[in-house]
Parts: sequence; structure tokens; C-alpha cells
Amino acid sequence: MFALIMLLCAGFFLFILTMYAKKIATGHPYVILTPEDLELYVLPTEKINIRWEDIEAFIPYRMHSNSFIGLVIKDEERYAKLMPNKMKKLSRMNVRMGYPKYNIFLSHLKQKKLLIEELEKRIVETNPNKANFKTDEALK
Repeated sequence: MFALIMLLCAGFFLFILTMYAKKIATGHPYVILTPEDLELYVLPTEKINIRWEDIEAFIPYRMHSNSFIGLVIKDEERYAKLMPNKMKKLSRMNVRMGYPKYNIFLSHLKQKKLLIEELEKRIVETNPNKANFKTDEALK
């Protein structure tokens, strides 16, 4: 069982590393903030527009010296249908390992603090009775 978990983690890390290399080669943005959406480029040429009101929470975490923000989405299956097949497999693997289905790799971002501030602001606006985020060492 431990070997399987390590294999899944290694596969995830290798996939993220490959995505990072492609990102550098293409020069496309990884995340774009618009008034209506968080545009997340799940592949260099494919993006998913996640409505701000559909983001319930975010969870910062670290894995293998890499920092991530996991997004908790209200209707995950709706957005899962928009994902390319390659990313669907990765998302299922994330969930099996106990991580959120939708993640942002922080080392891809130039303005990490701006994204975090916007997520905090939007979550409070759409869910005024609860704070669905936490500050964590993973964000530093």
C-alpha cells in the first residue's frame, strides 16, 4: 500500500514538473483573475473558467517541497466535465491521496499574494457568514 501511495505521489510530481516545463515553453499565463471568473489554465492551451461564487474555500498545502492552493468548488462535477481527460486522471488521483480536486501550483504564479487576497475577498463576499480559508506556512 505504501509503495502504491509513493508511486502515485511520484507520478503526480512528475506530471506537475512536465506541466511546469510546458508552461515555460509556451509562455501562457497559468491563472488569470477577471471580475467574473478565476481562469485556470489546466493545460497550456486549455483553460477552465471557475465562477467566483462557485469557490467555497481554498486550502494551502505543501507536497514534496512544492506549495499549492487547493480549491473547494460547490459543483465539482460540473467543472470536471470541462477538464481535459489528462487532467481528469490527475484530479482523481489528487482526491484518492486526500487533496482537493482542483489545485493551483504556486510556483507558477508571479503574484501569489494577489491571488490569495482575491480568493479571500471573493469567498467572504459570497459566503459572508463563514471564513473558508486559512493562512498557512505553505503559502510562504
